[in-house]
Amino acid sequence: MGNSKSDNQKNSVTITLDSTLAKHASQLNFADDIRPILQTTLFDQRTCQSCHYADSNVEGIPVYYDNSNPQLYWDVRARIDFRDVDNSILIRKPTRLQHGGGQRIDLQTDVGKEIYSTLIGWMIHGAPCGHDESICGEQ
Repeated sequence: MGNSKSDNQKNSVTITLDSTLAKHASQLNFADDIRPILQTTLFDQRTCQSCHYADSNVEGIPVYYDNSNPQLYWDVRARIDFRDVDNSILIRKPTRLQHGGGQRIDLQTDVGKEIYSTLIGWMIHGAPCGHDESICGEQ
């Protein structure tokens, strides 16, 4: 014989999905996740492409992060040391004060830590480009 109270009682569970949760590092790609970091305003209202664009008057810029660069993905990949991703120019330059444009990624802030983690995770997982043919071309 069952307990009539528990037999008649219904349990319910509410599940809330949060679409703002960060992607797992294995799902990151250049077109959707990394390019926007390079082109989005950081900390002091400047982007990486504030200096890293083709028409800038800054001499010695080795790579342009704006959309005019048809080799953008490959230029960024060339700045990755896949044997030691933390030593990659893509990480070293913007996280240290020796960068000509100053420290772009401040690891003392939550935003800086999140950007750093995203870049490292993407590189550790092979730095895939994604599926946007206008950015990635044929792979």
